Amino acid sequence: MLAHKIALQHERGKLLNNAPQLKPWQSRDSLAFQLQSIDTQVREYQLLISSNDLKLRQLRNENVHGVCPIIQWAETINHVYLRICYPNVKDQKITFEDDKTCLVTCIAGEGQRLCRLKLELTKKVNLMATKVDIGDTVINCILSKEERKLWRTLVEDERTDCYLIQFKGEDWISQFC
Repeated sequence: MLAHKIALQHERGKLLNNAPQLKPWQSRDSLAFQLQSIDTQVREYQLLISSNDLKLRQLRNENVHGVCPIIQWAETINHVYLRICYPNVKDQKITFEDDKTCLVTCIAGEGQRLCRLKLELTKKVNLMATKVDIGDTVINCILSKEERKLWRTLVEDERTDCYLIQFKGEDWISQFC
């Protein structure tokens, strides 16, 4: 989400600084028509900028802005080992909406804002065999897989903030347990 926010800000800056210039001598249209065309383009840019600003405001309201968790994971044939770390965290909770959807809520960051993280997992997990340990600063989960297969990725949607998700290997699993 942070990458999405940065992309929106970059797009807004490009629109404000690089508006296309019309050159009167390159057009056969009347000056009044050219002015009307420029006015239409300005309105379109203003709408685009305001929609990007609205998207940024929505990201801030969802508190994706400013507080990014570090997500570490590794897997074996039977289990997925998941660690979620937020900065300056309080009141961490993890719930499973279903056998593929994990929802983490906490109060985190310098402003102590409510944070929500929803992970749509690649495959289904067995909720009865899943173990969760909520520590002071981290949430550790051992998710028991329903199918005994390796996952290609942790989350289903490849557009999810992949830069926040770090894959760890076998050495990390031994430290995790």
